[in-house]
Amino acid sequence: MNETEQHQIANRLRLALNEAAERLPNEVLDSLRKNRMAAVDTFRIRQERQNSGFTHTLALAAQPLRVVAIAMALSFGLVGTYYWDQFDQANEYEEIDSALLSDELPPEIYSDTGFHSWLERSRSSSH
Repeated sequence: MNETEQHQIANRLRLALNEAAERLPNEVLDSLRKNRMAAVDTFRIRQERQNSGFTHTLALAAQPLRVVAIAMALSFGLVGTYYWDQFDQANEYEEIDSALLSDELPPEIYSDTGFHSWLERSRSSSH
């Protein structure tokens, strides 16, 4: 059953109830009207209590909590990014060290003073 059919059934039911209500005695109609108004008033009072009670308090408390949650998420992201960058940098240094210590370099480079000064500079800049 689609939404249009539901509306048609609800409309037919409303019309049937209205026709049946016209045949009821006035004192029954007055009683039904009073009970309906009491039910609507009770519903309104409950809604107002909910809005001014726990729900309202929770809504007010949610604002600072939301700000704290966002700040914590950003902080975790920032710290995570920093450590990830450090991890990548360590991997790059490992590759450089592996290339330097492999036999891809000629042995005489280890006796070169420029090579040693370059190693010292790169070692001091990494700390």
